[in-house]
Amino acid sequence: MRLLIFALLFTGLACSTKKPLAENNPEQGEMEYLQYLENQKKAILGQKAANFQLQDLDGKKVQLSDYAGKVVLLSFSFKNCKPCQVEVPSLNQLQEDFGPEGLVVLGLSRDGLEETKAFGQEFKSKYPLLFDAKEVAKNYKVLAYPSNILIDKKGKVIEYFTGSSSFDATYTYRELKPAIRKALAE
Repeated sequence: MRLLIFALLFTGLACSTKKPLAENNPEQGEMEYLQYLENQKKAILGQKAANFQLQDLDGKKVQLSDYAGKVVLLSFSFKNCKPCQVEVPSLNQLQEDFGPEGLVVLGLSRDGLEETKAFGQEFKSKYPLLFDAKEVAKNYKVLAYPSNILIDKKGKVIEYFTGSSSFDATYTYRELKPAIRKALAE
């Protein structure tokens, strides 16, 4: 399964259901958590994307509204997240393939400036990285990393992809490509 459920459970990110997870029934706990994630996604799908202002690695202020009329992919990550690291080549390729058609990939890190710089350098990000995005992640109901949120040309949230494959660097590309193509064609 593409979600790193066990990692989330141990970090406390998955502890969000009202009733405790059944100790003797981990499948029930996993199903409850997946349903909770799905409900969080549904809460923002179809909604106007919340504007935000963050800084890029050069200190320039960047707002979502700067990209009005473009298709924007918000990719939420952090430095020590293995699936976040693995998906960078896919995000680079999406930006390269669809940037000329109007796609903008923005990497939103929950880390500070130094960690985000290190992430970008180590994993060779070719798209803008913005840092200190914890509040933005909260507004977009991001509970698992990586999360990728696709915004159409009108500024509406149209897709919300959670998780990635820890073992396949092309997974994110294959998952997001059809939705990006559709959004660019509209």
